[in-house]
Amino acid sequence: MSVSLIDGHIDDDVPMKNNELKNCPFCGGEAVQIIKRIEGDNKILNILHGDYTLVQCKHCYASTRPFDDEKIAIEAWNRRVDNG
Repeated sequence: MSVSLIDGHIDDDVPMKNNELKNCPFCGGEAVQIIKRIEGDNKILNILHGDYTLVQCKHCYASTRPFDDEKIAIEAWNRRVDNG
């Protein structure tokens, strides 16, 4: 099961399309996609105005880095050593 967390609120109804998240590669826990809206100049994330998305384990909190593209964040999370 995949859920999205948008600005602190879990939304089980957000369609994941065909982008199902794999379990955590470290602990096997369930992953959650986090989408955040930022305003202003955020130098830490190096993103100007808009949304960013990352994927994080709900158990051990391992995560991807923030991406401005949802598809790339999901691909980064789902990437494993055996599939390059």
